[in-house]
Amino acid sequence: MQIDAAVLASMISFRILITFKEAGIIIGTRGECVENIRTKTNVKAGISKLVPGSIDRILTISGQVNNVCDSLQLFAQALLDSQDNSINSTAKSFSSGSNNNYFPIKPLCPQPNPKGSITLRLMIPHSQMGSLIGKQGLRIKELQKKFSILTIASKDFLPNSTERVVEIQGTPQNINLACQLISKHLIADWHNATGTLYYIPHSRPHNNNYAHNNHNNHNSHNYNVSNQSASNSSSSSDSTITQTIEFPSDIVGCLIGKKGIKIKEIRNKSNCVINIAEKDSKSNQRLFKLIGNQYNIDKALSLLYTQIEKEKARRNINNENNNNDTLEINENINLEIDHDNYDDNNKISTNSNIPDTSNILNDIDTSDSFINNSSKLTINDN
Repeated sequence: MQIDAAVLASMISFRILITFKEAGIIIGTRGECVENIRTKTNVKAGISKLVPGSIDRILTISGQVNNVCDSLQLFAQALLDSQDNSINSTAKSFSSGSNNNYFPIKPLCPQPNPKGSITLRLMIPHSQMGSLIGKQGLRIKELQKKFSILTIASKDFLPNSTERVVEIQGTPQNINLACQLISKHLIADWHNATGTLYYIPHSRPHNNNYAHNNHNNHNSHNYNVSNQSASNSSSSSDSTITQTIEFPSDIVGCLIGKKGIKIKEIRNKSNCVINIAEKDSKSNQRLFKLIGNQYNIDKALSLLYTQIEKEKARRNINNENNNNDTLEINENINLEIDHDNYDDNNKISTNSNIPDTSNILNDIDTSDSFINNSSKLTINDN
């Protein structure tokens, strides 16, 4: 598929989730690898600082689409070469390592990678996933078939963010071509990325019970979150903590549900205590207080944010229906015009029987407040 030259010349940034071991490969001895790729492709590329207690880092690449995709191919090739040069290459993969067995580093694509293939973890704003997937998954199917790649998206958001991991597995060259098409879709839908809360690597407990599960804390642009430990051993994932979060008042109803059914369901599924403050006339926010261990709170937040996404999708459908009603009214207005009363200049002459409809559309709400991203990629529950 030929990508328009204007798209290839457009500016874009990609964020790729990597392990600290992969960061070492990408950087290279004395920084030679990353510097050589910067020079060859004329991009800005950098890796986030290593956070104590965290095994993941972020590779950020910015520049023109064609250059960024070329650099992704070179970085993928560097990782592939390192994998092939490993003594136990048949048992190791791009995501190898004893600490890589849980989200967000745990591989979504089958491992080990097929011969000559590598896996990259793109970080995509959830609000743009619909543009990447396409109607009924047509775009993602086309992407996989055209470039012989495998694409799998994480079920959950990355912790404390509204980003999701999209793994792409294929040869470095095919990853390059696929990312060009992905760039085209993301650029066309750039406005939906506004307000994205980006993932920042952070230290996390290595408790197996906590690490094994894929539930994580979500936070969006309008939600304020704070943590307060209720135990002296706050480093333990089993300790009881209190976390508060504020949600806009206009969506609290969908979280509570009719007769409190929805919030009761969330409490039962997460085993988390959830207290909701009374509505404050001076604020358009409602305070939620969550009490439990870290896993329970993360589970509760995941359920809350899932419910919000469903509500956004529902409201979006309602807005689309309103727009359709507007078009229908406009067609009816045209049918009411008495064409026998047009003069030679194609203007309507004065006729008391013809209703004045010039302002009828002013009273119709055609705003599009929410974006529907309810389409799904292949989901991995691990």
